[in-house]
Amino acid sequence: MIAVVVGLLIYDIVRPFWATETNAASAIFEGGITAACLLFVRWPRVAALAVLALVPIGLAVHAAQVTAMTLSIVVGLVIRTGSGGMIAVFALGMLVTFGLASAELAAVDPAALGTVLLITAACSAVGMVSRLAFARERRLRSSLRDRDLARLEVRKTERQRIADDLHDVIGHDLTVIAMHARAVEYARDDETRAASIVAIGDAARKALTDLRRVVGTTELRDADELASPAGLPGAIADASRELLAVGMPLSVTGDPTDPRISRLISGALARVLRESTTNVLKHGSPGPVDLHIDCADQTVTMTVTSRMRLNHDLAPLPSGGYGTVRMQERAEQLGGTFRSGRDGDTWCTSVELPLA
Repeated sequence: MIAVVVGLLIYDIVRPFWATETNAASAIFEGGITAACLLFVRWPRVAALAVLALVPIGLAVHAAQVTAMTLSIVVGLVIRTGSGGMIAVFALGMLVTFGLASAELAAVDPAALGTVLLITAACSAVGMVSRLAFARERRLRSSLRDRDLARLEVRKTERQRIADDLHDVIGHDLTVIAMHARAVEYARDDETRAASIVAIGDAARKALTDLRRVVGTTELRDADELASPAGLPGAIADASRELLAVGMPLSVTGDPTDPRISRLISGALARVLRESTTNVLKHGSPGPVDLHIDCADQTVTMTVTSRMRLNHDLAPLPSGGYGTVRMQERAEQLGGTFRSGRDGDTWCTSVELPLA
């Protein structure tokens, strides 16, 4: 289109130099129409208004045929690039122009008006087909973009699930191994040393099993399934065994099997208990660990309280704070709250989740 319009514009500029009978006003009008058409490339609305503004000039210089023919061609560009309001304004301008120019067109050529109307219909059809094709292409692009975003979100969710599994499950097993490895190093009797070696072997085998399950999982599934297949009761049994092995007996109050606790909530509580157990193993001091479960009418609250390590004979195990952040996010996603902090020489972790 640019090439055609530029060619016509050059023709309108140089034609007066060799044409013997040239109406200067008509030449200026035709050049203005051609230049206005060029504006459709960048400013369609301005171009349509410019063409309509030149119509009275064309009628004044008795260039009715050129004016009507120009509007017949330009209507396709307006339909392709203009808004609904712009198309309506341009169509109204065309009707007025054809009405005013009909007599002059009939005087020049009886078939001229029919020719103009036929060209108008053809250009309008081309413009409409082009507009519909462009709209369809835009919808397809939007659909592809939405699909790509959905794929990225699925990948992000899957990466987050794998990160949670690695941290909550395998990270926990590695913490158990590290604690018992230090216990073996500082053990003063053979019985304690042998128990720690057995615990290291059990935790290592469990870590390998869990790692195979994490790597082998190819479909999204309930994120709480891997934490403890038996839900909160199973997580309590695991925590009790692991804590007791390092001199931290677990005391449980409340009913973890309360039928009001759904499987989803039980799995979430199991995740929180596993991470709390990991933190106790890293930073806690030998002594009792209290686990309290309280089911009210609409919520369930689980609280884990342990003594903090007061001496630093052993270097603390590394902690990046990822687990605490994820526990809080998991609680908020389920419509609950999470709190964790120091209270004197104890550390208290509490999560409250809705039952329904």
